[in-house]
Amino acid sequence: MQIDDEVTAAPPVTSRSRRTAVNAAVNFAAEVLGKGATFIWMVVATRVLAQEDFGALSYALALGVLVSALPGWGFDFAIVTRGSRNHRALERTYTETLVWQVGAALVVYGAAIGVEFSIRGATSTAVAFALVLVSTAVDLFSHTMREAAVARQRQAGMAGALVVQRSVTAAAVVGTLLSGGGLLLAAVAILTGSLVGLTMHFLALRRVGVRARPSSVSTAGLTELWRATLTTGVTGLVLVALFRIDSVLLQLFLGERAVAAYAVSYRLVETVLFVAWVLKDAVFPVMSADDDATTTRRGLQLSSAAAAAVYLPFAAGAAVLAPQVIGLLYGERYIDQSATILVLLAPAPMLFALAYFLMAALAARRLTSSMLISAGTALVVNVVLNLLLIPSLGGEGAAATTTVSYLVEVLVAWMLLRRRIGAVHLVRAIWVAASASAVMVVALVVVRLPVLPEIVLGAVVYALAYAVVARRWASEQLDLIATLIRRKM
Repeated sequence: MQIDDEVTAAPPVTSRSRRTAVNAAVNFAAEVLGKGATFIWMVVATRVLAQEDFGALSYALALGVLVSALPGWGFDFAIVTRGSRNHRALERTYTETLVWQVGAALVVYGAAIGVEFSIRGATSTAVAFALVLVSTAVDLFSHTMREAAVARQRQAGMAGALVVQRSVTAAAVVGTLLSGGGLLLAAVAILTGSLVGLTMHFLALRRVGVRARPSSVSTAGLTELWRATLTTGVTGLVLVALFRIDSVLLQLFLGERAVAAYAVSYRLVETVLFVAWVLKDAVFPVMSADDDATTTRRGLQLSSAAAAAVYLPFAAGAAVLAPQVIGLLYGERYIDQSATILVLLAPAPMLFALAYFLMAALAARRLTSSMLISAGTALVVNVVLNLLLIPSLGGEGAAATTTVSYLVEVLVAWMLLRRRIGAVHLVRAIWVAASASAVMVVALVVVRLPVLPEIVLGAVVYALAYAVVARRWASEQLDLIATLIRRKM
């Protein structure tokens, strides 16, 4: 089935750029608030729950994301690419996506919960596992609604819905744990937050003007959507496996305590990934709506420079201050178990961001086979290294594997994209942040202070070094920061 509805004209460049910057700023603020709330309840859970219970919770969250890959498929890319080019096709694609996702979710989540009960029996841990798994299924549908809003480039309402969801979840979990509730009641709180979030996302999407249209669903349409997303769907499965399979393998080989020790550092790293998600959501619709290779290259370079400004100093600070940071956030019992894991994971957010932007560029150019090759190569490396390293090195082996796997994905995706659109100067985009981060490392090593003052010192030194280097050799990056602050471009 071909989409032959009238294509909505693209907005003027100035209007489109301003909207892109506004969306990025709104989403950034929402993600900061939302991730902050999630991080707070995770820290509380780490300190209050027994290590085995925290490991079981972390495993449930990781497996839930992994299971969601099948109903998630490649539908989000279809929603954005079709919806950004043809708004009249958006509701049909969105509705067909929901039909596929409901059917697939019932099967795969039901199977996962059934397997867990067969292993653990009807225990409170198994019930908590099931509730957390259901919450990730609910979050999948909220994510689909956000992608529909991304296609319309009207994301403010969705940003607000996400903040409400994360805030309600954090308040419920923290209140439950501090009042003496254990793993089971914490799982109830997590599911409650997800259901509140689903309601808020539904209302926000209606305000954007997107509604599910059951009358638009047909067998032919569903079949065509599945065929059109086959490659991106398989790629999505691979990418989610790359993101979460380490925790599952740790659980398989070493159990909940190893998962907990790994999750302590992984959650800290994962908390900052929202910067990449926000930047992708801002530039992907623009790249999808414009076939010009220059637009794709510019989107990649600007998003990479913006991500490097955050992720490279994070990596440098995490590597130098890992034991102090782990002790400050999670307590002394995790320092020996998790500090080295954090050092090994420190470069992962920057590599994840580069891979994420490159995959978005490949999707925007409809190079789906290249996406699958990039992700598949990285996953093979990930699984092989995990199987070799986890039994002997535990979480440290999983951490090293994660970082290496994303590096492999970046290199393969970059080479494949370069063949189609020409040179993409990623090193040139991130060198300013890399130089400033090196100066920060020197300051952190030379000046030894308590952890909080040292973090402040590092941030100040980095900001000053970045400003000096950028003003002298890359003034366009300072201009980019200034325009993003003003919500113009």
